[in-house]
Amino acid sequence: MRRLLVPLGLLFVAASAAADPFPVHYLVDYKVLKKNLNAAQTLDFQFYDDSACSSAIGSVQLEASDPALVFEKITRVNVRGVKPKAAPVTVLRGAVDLTGPAGPVYLKVVGEAIQPASGECQVQTGDAVGPVGPQGDPGATGDAGPAGPTGPTGPTGPEGPAGATGPTGPQGPTGATRPTGAQGPTGATGPTGAQGPAGATGATGAQGPQGPTGAQGPVGATGPTGATGATGATGAQGPTGPTGATGVVTARGWAGAVGSIPASAASWAFYGPTATFTTSGASQRLSASGVAVLRAASGTPAIDIDVCYANTIDTTFVFPFNFASFLTTQVSSTESRTFAVAGSAVPGVVGTWLVGFCARNGAATAINNNHVTTGWVIVTN
Repeated sequence: MRRLLVPLGLLFVAASAAADPFPVHYLVDYKVLKKNLNAAQTLDFQFYDDSACSSAIGSVQLEASDPALVFEKITRVNVRGVKPKAAPVTVLRGAVDLTGPAGPVYLKVVGEAIQPASGECQVQTGDAVGPVGPQGDPGATGDAGPAGPTGPTGPTGPEGPAGATGPTGPQGPTGATRPTGAQGPTGATGPTGAQGPAGATGATGAQGPQGPTGAQGPVGATGPTGATGATGATGAQGPTGPTGATGVVTARGWAGAVGSIPASAASWAFYGPTATFTTSGASQRLSASGVAVLRAASGTPAIDIDVCYANTIDTTFVFPFNFASFLTTQVSSTESRTFAVAGSAVPGVVGTWLVGFCARNGAATAINNNHVTTGWVIVTN
């Protein structure tokens, strides 16, 4: 099933898609979705080219039962004794054929069962998604709608050519003889009569001067191919070609203090310095690894950690490399501990990016006795 996004050239993709899909995802509240979602509801996917979702570039409406949609519940680890517990979320996934946007695309989904879990206007980075299932059987044809009103009469077309002259009708009966009237004016000259027979051939005249040379005639048909000649001697070996480009496009690193990680955070954020670089192709891959030395002020708060990336167009949208498998761990308040994270991702769009250590502290205790973070990122074709 393919659906056109109006008015831009964006297509909603399913099993029959012929182009490479640009995946989209949208975080929603799991409990609200489960309580209110049913198959008869319609979901409105609204696309924008700005982070405030004020400049629309198209939209598509799908039923919640459409096989092109995938609802994935994210399982979040609840650590015993840590309150409040993290709210469960669901990722609404699909894909579109993207024919032109040069910058980031932002998505807002509207529906009776939709309550956004990470802001109403969510940036789309093109992270890979699984294939969509096969297309279902077509539904029954609906009743024909009522006929619309008759349109206005169009302008009169140009006059057509005159028709052929019809055959002459039969001659009518001879009328009564009337007195001879006055002689009428002379009629128009009739057409020239047929040419008479040719006269006798006259004597041959003297030969005239030679005329100019005529134009060259067309090239004759190609003759049959001649026999193959003997094989010539082998030529000398050519010079060695230049060495091809390496698979690694660029590499960057970061190192510095982590700083304080505030409590009760619902979103991912960078803590410590980041590496900055630019990708030149939508298929280029980012691979990163880093460590951070953390220590809490009290207790053993639980925290989510990973390496993250963000587009410099809007750095408020920070994405973990391991979106569904990030590390959740406890931080000690009696000793400093070193935590290692790594990941690899393809953003799917060209742009300038930030990469570094990131965290999301849902605990009620801030983690503020931290030390340093260091790491690296490479870009490969």
